[in-house]
Amino acid sequence: MRKKILQYSSMTVLIVSLIMILLSSYSKVHFVFYGLTGSILGIIGSIISLFIPSVYERDLRESDWVYETAENDFRVYISAREHGMGRQPVTRVYMQEHGGLTEVDVAVFDDVKGNVRIASNIKFEGKIRVK
Repeated sequence: MRKKILQYSSMTVLIVSLIMILLSSYSKVHFVFYGLTGSILGIIGSIISLFIPSVYERDLRESDWVYETAENDFRVYISAREHGMGRQPVTRVYMQEHGGLTEVDVAVFDDVKGNVRIASNIKFEGKIRVK
């Protein structure tokens, strides 16, 4: 959700900036005002876009895993709203081993809404990255 708000805010400011710059070419009297205002809004829009997250990361604790009796495994759920990476996220799961992180091959499912479900036959600590 935060990602969309930042994207819309950035686009709005940049569009207003473009309009201000276009107005500056039609008005000789207010040329400096429109040009300067348009440039400042363009810079603000660009700065806002820097804060749009490109990766969601979450530490994984053993207490995060939920046992599913029907499937006889452990699951971690991350809603699309929580990770904010769209409807087709790419998810990587890492296990904490010997003081470092090692990527592990676990079952990762995402539905049409972008919700992510991770399944494993054991609980472990580590990190989840969603792009």
